[in-house]
Amino acid sequence: MPGSYLKRSVIKGAVGLWLLLLCTLSACSSSQNHLAKLAKTDIDMVADIHIRQSEELLRRLAGKLYRRNPRELYKVPGMSLEGRLFQLFDGDR
Repeated sequence: MPGSYLKRSVIKGAVGLWLLLLCTLSACSSSQNHLAKLAKTDIDMVADIHIRQSEELLRRLAGKLYRRNPRELYKVPGMSLEGRLFQLFDGDR
């Protein structure tokens, strides 16, 4: 009987240790997943800022080019510079 009690307590201890290990590993993987999501969020934010800056620079460049070559703007009858810029950058996307 004392031997079987010892076996059961060793098995219970091993099962408890495995459960503790699994819980710890699952907590680590969820924190890594959280860090990956956080990093993706930061990268998305940087990409959004870059896109906004690029669109603003393109808008300014298009305005300069149409002021320099107004005949290109007049190829569409009745089109103004503001209307063309709206059509290019703010129209249906």
